[in-house]
Amino acid sequence: MNPLLHAEKCTLYSMDFNIIKRAKFDHPDVASITIIFEDEPDFEIPKEFYVMPENTKDDFITYHCVAKSTTPSEFCVFSTKRTYYIIETETEDTPKLREELRVNISMKVEAVLDGIPTPQSITIKNVSAGGIMFVSEHRLEPGMLVSFSFAFGNNVVPVKAHIVRVRPTHLPDIFCYSCRFVDLPRQSEAAIRNFVFTEDLRQKRSKL
Repeated sequence: MNPLLHAEKCTLYSMDFNIIKRAKFDHPDVASITIIFEDEPDFEIPKEFYVMPENTKDDFITYHCVAKSTTPSEFCVFSTKRTYYIIETETEDTPKLREELRVNISMKVEAVLDGIPTPQSITIKNVSAGGIMFVSEHRLEPGMLVSFSFAFGNNVVPVKAHIVRVRPTHLPDIFCYSCRFVDLPRQSEAAIRNFVFTEDLRQKRSKL
């Protein structure tokens, strides 16, 4: 199968958020991503890195990828006599692999962050019954606690969440955080789950 047929532009980031190189990527199945270089890489490809699609900057989507091999393989297109260089990777960031339904939103809240004495503004970019993803200008670390009130409809749900993973964004001074809710009462979880399903349905209907 030709990985170039559905390839999209992307930027590769190291685990410490430095740009590695711009490239293209293909998503052949739910658990893998193919990285495509137009020229043979003149640098050492790391075992782990992030892939940021160029057409999803507003959603702050990135994929954490683990290379099956850090040595590129050649892919030849005989019709153009062009050689490309391929890295195959595995990922667990595909939406179909997630256990919980999540919806994209853009909601600013005041949050208490570990180590920062005053509440800070963060922007929640997506939410599920299990956690959130938010962006902030503050550099936080995995394991730190975030506390805020999640307001939707007639509900105001106080929540706490642990930061699970830090991700790069296309903005150099903005960081993206994947978080998992902790000690969430069943009633609060049910309210958030209902919001997620209702909002998902609303968004799907708006596209019809």
